[in-house]
Amino acid sequence: MVFDVFHSRKKRKKQPELLRESEEPKRKVKDMETLKAGKLARLALELTGTLIKTHGPRPSGGKSALSAAEDLKQAYQSFCDEARCDDEHFHTQAIHIPLKLMPILYPVLLALLWCGLPLTATIIAVLFFAISYFQSFLYKPILERWTKSVDGKNVWATIRPEGETRHTIIFSGHHDSARISTYSKEEKWEYAKNVLLPVALCLLLVVESVVQLLTEIFTGKLLGIGLPPVSLAIFLTLLTAGFPLVLHLRSFYTGESSPGAGDNLVSSAVTVELARYFDWKKRCGEPLSSTRLIFASFDGEEDGLLGSKAWFSRHKDFLSGDVVMLNFDCVFYADRLMFLEKDINGQQPLSCKLARRMVVIAKGMGYSAQSGSIPLFAGGTDAAEGARAGIEACSLVAVGWGDRMHPEVYHTSDDTVDHIEEKAVEEALSLGIKLAELVDKEKLYDEGTPDTENPCGDDVQRPVLHFRKLV
Repeated sequence: MVFDVFHSRKKRKKQPELLRESEEPKRKVKDMETLKAGKLARLALELTGTLIKTHGPRPSGGKSALSAAEDLKQAYQSFCDEARCDDEHFHTQAIHIPLKLMPILYPVLLALLWCGLPLTATIIAVLFFAISYFQSFLYKPILERWTKSVDGKNVWATIRPEGETRHTIIFSGHHDSARISTYSKEEKWEYAKNVLLPVALCLLLVVESVVQLLTEIFTGKLLGIGLPPVSLAIFLTLLTAGFPLVLHLRSFYTGESSPGAGDNLVSSAVTVELARYFDWKKRCGEPLSSTRLIFASFDGEEDGLLGSKAWFSRHKDFLSGDVVMLNFDCVFYADRLMFLEKDINGQQPLSCKLARRMVVIAKGMGYSAQSGSIPLFAGGTDAAEGARAGIEACSLVAVGWGDRMHPEVYHTSDDTVDHIEEKAVEEALSLGIKLAELVDKEKLYDEGTPDTENPCGDDVQRPVLHFRKLV
């Protein structure tokens, strides 16, 4: 965005530069320096690279994640009115319990069925998959209390408006990195054989349990002990032969963690650079008039959104009034920009009104963007916890799900800075800045437009907004 310079015969004071003196040599500036979002994007990538070089991979609960949070706090302190770290205790293993239990329960269920005890097998199987559904699919943990807790750390900062606070925007990312899977989705056959097929065998075992239970109910042999009918015994034999494949789930994780550049340290760096920008605007004498900005980098996202869940539970005082959350996650490719309407495997609604308005804004700035749902089994983002807390929240992602032209490097050892497109980071920053400007001017939603009247309809008309993008 190019800021107009209002000429006057009176001599004006020199405005502060966007970069600190330690970051850029002194130079003459105009009344209002032209902002180049590419400059902020480069700074975000440099910060990402520096943190990875300093701390390496950052699994939640490890010293590297805690240290990275402290460094992010120091970065926020340079630009914000307040910067804090919240010490938390996370049950990072809770979400992984179902995967660990499958190889153990599988032979137990087989033994019960071979002994003619389908009722017991069915009760155990249904209970297990119900817990797994809530635990690992909906991110609503049930078994947390039976797992060991680890230390985690959320870091967040605020920039207060010039006047009374009427609006709040939360810009967020997460600084923990994912554990690396042994089997890559890119290797489709290996992934199918070692992950999808074992899970399918477990589901078929549940079907076998139910069918055998119904058979014994109708034949009057429910409480008897003995071999199943011949037809079911044949199917049970095949499931028994598949047991070695189920054992592959024990080695689902390698024990190492990803560098986590695009997923998702660069997003935390984006929030730092947004803080830099709005601090610069404030020093230029143009602060936001009524909008409080909160910049947050959560921990524990890769283990079930633990950090954002804890943050929203702890800071309910920030959630009253007009609150909007724009979360950044997996900012890799500029031509894959998407604002999520649904999160957590497509099961958690986000603010489709906000997501679709952001698409309008992005297209008006000349960017390629769309709104949609996170794919099934693709996990979730921290915006889900914002939505669960009752605020308007959506996530900006830019990742090539299922696109061979855009390799999925997240959750792998290849998730490094050189796989992130600078243009994608520039667009993320530009959109964050534009969102804050529109919210502060109370122009985020234009009254009477189709987006406002029917924000979640499939036939929404999306008018084009015309203004200069950040260059």
